[in-house]
Amino acid sequence: MKKQYIALSIISLVASTSSFAQNSFAGLDLGLGFALQGVNTGSGTQQHPGGLSEPEQFGSSNKTSANANFNIGYNFPISKSYILGVQAALQPITSGGIQVQKIPGTPTDFQNKSRYDFSFLPGVLIDPDNLIYGKVGYSYTKENVNNADGSWATTLNYSGYVLGLGVKSFALGNLVGIKNLYGFAEYNYAGYGSQSYSVVNSNGRSTYSSNISLNSSTGLLGVGYVF
Repeated sequence: MKKQYIALSIISLVASTSSFAQNSFAGLDLGLGFALQGVNTGSGTQQHPGGLSEPEQFGSSNKTSANANFNIGYNFPISKSYILGVQAALQPITSGGIQVQKIPGTPTDFQNKSRYDFSFLPGVLIDPDNLIYGKVGYSYTKENVNNADGSWATTLNYSGYVLGLGVKSFALGNLVGIKNLYGFAEYNYAGYGSQSYSVVNSNGRSTYSSNISLNSSTGLLGVGYVF
């Protein structure tokens, strides 16, 4: 009886593994995408300690720019129809700068730098060729901030969360005759909270701001390959 139980357990495990293997998106996953990213910088107040001058106010601003997106990950089969992916993504190209007019005072320039995302991607297969997935994870980026007159410059480090939704399809690979090649479309939102800066300008005077928030919305189109 014990031998029969062991044999049945082995058969069940083999059958389960075989079923998981039928998940067409399981495995090492490499992707390359075109990103259209809108970056929003929140409003703030720039002040000089000791009441030496009137506080300078600047409003929120936004900038949309094109970017590249590289990602690598692995999709673990949960069942024949469900997967759980882990992914690291990089957008390496600096976006165009945003110049904000302070009242009073000279403008301040904001420039978003490279972005790094580390995410979990739970997905469900509509059929063997099409997958819908979500994204939840951690995002990190930098913002260069400098006065337009060149009197000071600094870099702010932002970390926050990323949420997204996307679809992958092997229709592209089927069309061109390359197995395991897929196309994908994705939207994600990254929220980073607020940072403040404190610098000493060329006149030796300390300058600091209050609560410069940052968030971005990104649309992605690209191709990938499952190994």
